Amino acid sequence: MAEEEESAAPAEKAIRIQRVFINLLDSYSSRNIGKFLSNCVVGASLEEITEEEEEDDENKSAMPEASMAKLKEGTFQIVGTLSKLDVPRPEFAVETYCGMSQEDLLLRLLECDVIIYNITESPQQAEEAIWAVSVLNEESSHFEKRKVFILVSTVMTWARSKPLDPDDSKFLHLVHKPWQPGTAYLLLSQSPAWL
Repeated sequence: MAEEEESAAPAEKAIRIQRVFINLLDSYSSRNIGKFLSNCVVGASLEEITEEEEEDDENKSAMPEASMAKLKEGTFQIVGTLSKLDVPRPEFAVETYCGMSQEDLLLRLLECDVIIYNITESPQQAEEAIWAVSVLNEESSHFEKRKVFILVSTVMTWARSKPLDPDDSKFLHLVHKPWQPGTAYLLLSQSPAWL
């Protein structure tokens, strides 16, 4: 019986915490991405939600702060940058940074498992995102495990991109079929009333 209790304890501690870096946590979309991810359990899917978990969600508001921290175990740890020093740290963020040098930012990025760069609200962040992905690519041989880099951009960003093969126009021609009149249209167009 004591052996069962001992083996259960390490299994509970095996919950992997994933750090997620998000730039400009004080912007609208980055804040909402961070807020959403901070409540998601690492590795869980929407289909795995049971009635017991739904009941736990209903009882969360009645629990004290100390037990709320326990419920956050297994969720993503959100860290990221802020645009200004005087902006308060979002409640879901574990750490926030502002006005860092590139060397310090690289150290913070290397600590994270997932890096999300949002360039939708601040196009100047595109240069920093390009720098970050380039440096991370150079450092990839030293990674203990794979890192994920996600770039959040607008549709217009991709509209300006060029296709890899400009001669490859099969997409346009295969999907688009020329209009062919139906039989009802042909009969109607040949009737004297049409003329």
